[in-house]
Amino acid sequence: MAYDVLSEENLLAVIPVHRLEKPFHIVFLQADTNKDARVGLEEFIRLMSLLLRGAKEEKIKFCFHCYDLNETMQLSRDVIITLLNQTSTEAVERNPDMVLDLLEMILKKMDQDGDGVLIFEEFKNAALEDWLLIEAFGQCLPDYKCHVSFLDRMANH
Repeated sequence: MAYDVLSEENLLAVIPVHRLEKPFHIVFLQADTNKDARVGLEEFIRLMSLLLRGAKEEKIKFCFHCYDLNETMQLSRDVIITLLNQTSTEAVERNPDMVLDLLEMILKKMDQDGDGVLIFEEFKNAALEDWLLIEAFGQCLPDYKCHVSFLDRMANH
Protein backbone atom coordinates (compact mmCIF):
# COMPACT_ATOMS: atom_id res chain seq x y z
CA MET A 1 0.00 0.00 0.00
CA ALA A 2 1.43 3.37 -0.99
CA TYR A 3 -0.45 6.53 -0.16
CA ASP A 4 0.43 10.19 -0.01
CA VAL A 5 -2.64 10.77 2.14
CA LEU A 6 -4.51 8.22 4.25
CA SER A 7 -8.18 8.18 5.07
CA GLU A 8 -9.26 6.77 8.42
CA GLU A 9 -10.05 3.42 6.76
CA ASN A 10 -6.65 3.26 5.02
CA LEU A 11 -4.81 4.19 8.21
CA LEU A 12 -6.60 1.41 10.09
CA ALA A 13 -5.31 -1.05 7.46
CA VAL A 14 -1.64 -0.18 8.04
CA ILE A 15 -1.39 0.84 11.69
CA PRO A 16 0.09 -1.80 14.01
CA VAL A 17 -2.82 -2.03 16.44
CA HIS A 18 -5.05 -5.06 16.13
CA ARG A 19 -7.77 -4.65 18.77
CA LEU A 20 -8.92 -1.19 17.77
CA GLU A 21 -12.48 -0.86 16.60
CA LYS A 22 -14.57 2.05 17.89
CA PRO A 23 -11.62 3.70 19.71
CA PHE A 24 -9.60 3.88 16.48
CA HIS A 25 -11.39 7.06 15.51
CA ILE A 26 -9.77 8.88 18.44
CA VAL A 27 -6.32 7.69 17.33
CA PHE A 28 -7.06 8.93 13.80
CA LEU A 29 -8.12 12.34 15.16
CA GLN A 30 -4.82 12.64 17.05
CA ALA A 31 -2.82 11.64 13.98
CA ASP A 32 -4.65 14.23 11.85
CA THR A 33 -2.82 17.19 13.36
CA ASN A 34 -3.91 19.69 10.69
CA LYS A 35 -7.56 18.57 11.04
CA ASP A 36 -8.21 18.05 7.31
CA ALA A 37 -9.85 14.61 7.85
CA ARG A 38 -6.83 12.89 6.27
CA VAL A 39 -3.43 11.79 7.49
CA GLY A 40 -0.64 13.04 5.27
CA LEU A 41 2.78 11.44 4.97
CA GLU A 42 4.38 13.70 7.60
CA GLU A 43 1.50 13.09 10.04
CA PHE A 44 1.75 9.34 9.42
CA ILE A 45 5.51 9.31 10.05
CA ARG A 46 5.08 11.30 13.27
CA LEU A 47 2.36 8.90 14.46
CA MET A 48 4.36 5.78 13.64
CA SER A 49 7.48 7.21 15.26
CA LEU A 50 5.53 7.85 18.44
CA LEU A 51 3.78 4.47 18.44
CA LEU A 52 6.88 2.43 17.64
CA ARG A 53 9.75 4.37 19.19
CA GLY A 54 8.24 7.08 21.38
CA ALA A 55 9.27 7.66 24.99
CA LYS A 56 6.88 6.68 27.78
CA GLU A 57 5.97 10.32 28.46
CA GLU A 58 5.14 10.89 24.78
CA LYS A 59 2.90 7.82 24.71
CA ILE A 60 1.16 8.88 27.92
CA LYS A 61 0.49 12.33 26.46
CA PHE A 62 -0.77 10.79 23.20
CA CYS A 63 -3.19 8.45 25.03
CA PHE A 64 -4.44 11.26 27.26
CA HIS A 65 -5.15 13.43 24.21
CA CYS A 66 -6.97 10.51 22.57
CA TYR A 67 -9.20 10.20 25.64
CA ASP A 68 -9.74 13.95 26.07
CA LEU A 69 -12.87 13.98 23.91
CA ASN A 70 -13.82 17.55 24.89
CA GLU A 71 -10.25 18.88 24.44
CA THR A 72 -10.29 20.39 27.94
CA MET A 73 -7.10 18.70 29.26
CA GLN A 74 -9.22 16.81 31.77
CA LEU A 75 -11.27 13.64 31.80
CA SER A 76 -14.60 14.13 33.51
CA ARG A 77 -16.76 11.30 34.83
CA ASP A 78 -19.01 11.66 31.75
CA VAL A 79 -16.05 11.40 29.36
CA ILE A 80 -14.68 8.36 31.19
CA ILE A 81 -18.11 6.67 31.08
CA THR A 82 -18.32 7.38 27.33
CA LEU A 83 -14.87 5.87 26.79
CA LEU A 84 -15.65 2.81 28.90
CA ASN A 85 -18.91 2.26 27.00
CA GLN A 86 -17.04 2.48 23.67
CA THR A 87 -14.68 -0.28 24.73
CA SER A 88 -17.22 -2.34 26.62
CA THR A 89 -17.30 -6.11 26.52
CA GLU A 90 -20.30 -8.42 26.43
CA ALA A 91 -20.19 -8.68 30.22
CA VAL A 92 -20.51 -4.91 30.53
CA GLU A 93 -23.33 -4.84 27.98
CA ARG A 94 -25.25 -7.41 30.05
CA ASN A 95 -24.56 -5.52 33.28
CA PRO A 96 -24.49 -1.72 32.69
CA ASP A 97 -23.67 -1.11 36.37
CA MET A 98 -20.28 -2.66 35.68
CA VAL A 99 -19.25 0.54 33.84
CA LEU A 100 -19.96 2.55 36.98
CA ASP A 101 -17.99 0.03 39.05
CA LEU A 102 -15.07 0.33 36.60
CA LEU A 103 -15.33 4.12 36.77
CA GLU A 104 -15.09 4.08 40.55
CA MET A 105 -12.14 1.66 40.54
CA ILE A 106 -10.28 3.78 37.97
CA LEU A 107 -10.93 7.04 39.80
CA LYS A 108 -9.85 5.48 43.09
CA LYS A 109 -6.57 4.43 41.47
CA MET A 110 -5.89 7.54 39.35
CA ASP A 111 -7.74 10.57 40.80
CA GLN A 112 -5.16 11.84 43.29
CA ASP A 113 -7.16 14.80 44.59
CA GLY A 114 -10.50 12.95 44.67
CA ASP A 115 -12.43 15.56 42.67
CA GLY A 116 -13.85 13.05 40.17
CA VAL A 117 -11.88 14.55 37.26
CA LEU A 118 -8.58 13.31 35.87
CA ILE A 119 -6.13 15.95 34.79
CA PHE A 120 -3.07 15.13 32.73
CA GLU A 121 -0.68 15.07 35.72
CA GLU A 122 -2.86 12.54 37.56
CA PHE A 123 -3.13 10.38 34.45
CA LYS A 124 0.62 10.59 33.85
CA ASN A 125 1.52 9.74 37.46
CA ALA A 126 -0.83 6.75 37.49
CA ALA A 127 0.46 5.46 34.13
CA LEU A 128 4.08 5.78 35.22
CA GLU A 129 3.26 3.87 38.39
CA ASP A 130 1.25 1.16 36.60
CA TRP A 131 1.75 1.06 32.81
CA LEU A 132 -1.45 -0.98 32.29
CA LEU A 133 -3.47 2.08 33.31
CA ILE A 134 -2.33 3.97 30.21
CA GLU A 135 -5.03 2.18 28.22
CA ALA A 136 -7.69 1.98 30.91
CA PHE A 137 -10.14 3.70 28.55
CA GLY A 138 -9.30 1.81 25.35
CA GLN A 139 -6.32 0.75 23.28
CA CYS A 140 -4.36 3.55 21.65
CA LEU A 141 -0.96 1.87 21.40
CA PRO A 142 0.15 -1.28 19.58
CA ASP A 143 0.76 -4.35 21.69
CA TYR A 144 4.14 -6.08 21.43
CA LYS A 145 3.01 -8.67 18.86
CA CYS A 146 1.62 -6.02 16.49
CA HIS A 147 4.66 -3.81 17.05
CA VAL A 148 7.08 -6.58 16.02
CA SER A 149 4.87 -7.72 13.13
CA PHE A 150 4.70 -4.20 11.72
CA LEU A 151 8.46 -3.69 11.96
CA ASP A 152 9.05 -7.05 10.25
CA ARG A 153 6.67 -6.13 7.41
CA MET A 154 8.41 -2.80 6.90
CA ALA A 155 11.87 -4.41 6.93
CA ASN A 156 10.80 -6.86 4.20
CA HIS A 157 9.49 -4.17 1.82
